[in-house]
Amino acid sequence: YSSTDVVPDVEAIYVNFDNIMNADTVTADSFALYDSDGNKVDCTVSAYDAAERRVTLMPEELDMGETYEVRIDEGVANSDNKVLGEN
Repeated sequence: YSSTDVVPDVEAIYVNFDNIMNADTVTADSFALYDSDGNKVDCTVSAYDAAERRVTLMPEELDMGETYEVRIDEGVANSDNKVLGEN
């Protein structure tokens, strides 16, 4: 996911899943935020919220007009243990 419409004082970026996820595979290490130059942006990653099917990233600071990308580890799987991108 990428967006240039980020408000610089945004407090959270939400990653929502369509399916119930395997919480054991959804960890803070599974998510990272990068700027358009490929630099990792410091952020805190919440634990997986099963009720909301969501993970929240809270970046330290974002710059107006910058494009950011959330990267998700390939090992993240749903409750049937199908990893992201698997049919």
